[in-house]
Amino acid sequence: MRKIRRDAEINLRKNDIIAEYLKKLTKANDVYEPLEQKVDEVILKQFYLDDLQSAENIKIDDLDIQNNALYDLSDGKRNNW
Repeated sequence: MRKIRRDAEINLRKNDIIAEYLKKLTKANDVYEPLEQKVDEVILKQFYLDDLQSAENIKIDDLDIQNNALYDLSDGKRNNW
C-alpha cells in the first residue's frame, strides 16, 4: 500500500513539473522563437550568404529555405547546406 501511494505521489509531482515546463516552453512571442519567424525571407537569405564563406558565386535568388533548412539551387539541383 505504501509503494502505491509513493508511486502515485511521484507521478503527480512529475506531471506537475512537466506541465510547468510545457507552459514555459510554449509561450507566445517568446524571444527564442526560430529566426525565420522574425525576419523577412530575403534578409534571412542574405544573412546566410554573409555567413557562408564558400558563397562567392551564389546569389540570393539561388537560395531556398524550407523546413528550417537552406538549399542551394544555383546548379539546377537542390543541394542542402
